[in-house]
Amino acid sequence: MAGEWVAPDLLGHGGCSYADPARYAFAAQAADVEALRAALGWERPLLVGYSFGARLALAALARDPSAYAGAVLIGGTAGIPDPVRRACRLADDRVRADVLRHVGAPAFLSSWARRPLLATQARIQSADRTRMAGARGLHSAEGLALSLRGAGTGSMPSLWEDLAQITTPTLLLCGAEDPKFCGLGRDLARALPAATCVTIPAAGHCAHLEAPQASAAAVGEFLSSLESR
Repeated sequence: MAGEWVAPDLLGHGGCSYADPARYAFAAQAADVEALRAALGWERPLLVGYSFGARLALAALARDPSAYAGAVLIGGTAGIPDPVRRACRLADDRVRADVLRHVGAPAFLSSWARRPLLATQARIQSADRTRMAGARGLHSAEGLALSLRGAGTGSMPSLWEDLAQITTPTLLLCGAEDPKFCGLGRDLARALPAATCVTIPAAGHCAHLEAPQASAAAVGEFLSSLESR
């Protein structure tokens, strides 16, 4: 499975933004994943996503499971199945977007980083934290706000009923100190026909950077299983 890797910025993140709010819709961004694969001319690559990226990756798999040889999803979810809870989350995301526009990206991101979900990222190695800070420094308030409104978890359609059709071999990684997404990972593993959930000790939501050696070992074992198929 060795070869070229591409790690694009998602819309509203890094230096990637558009003026048209419609481009930030979750469905449009999921379609972008397939459009990128087609533009690169890659046949059945490995798809990897973390958090928001994991949600988009799962949506891309649902669109065409045969297009990918495998997937690694870190801290992902298939959305909120209950429509009332999803509507509440959508309202919360829109409030956050308005606050973001008001206070600006640096202040919002500083507050966001203090959420319990992200507290464990303090253990990430300093070089990686510096690189993350540099990428976040490119964020704009408008881009992040459009991303929250268009592709936040409240805007994401529930994919739970679509998971049975995704036969793509999938590795689900979650940090042991991230109980919410560990539970979601186990639920996803039960719903996906060819998925395995691996819990990474001494890690939270950002398991691949908080515990890189353990995460790399899990991914390496997964890749070996793909090569043996």
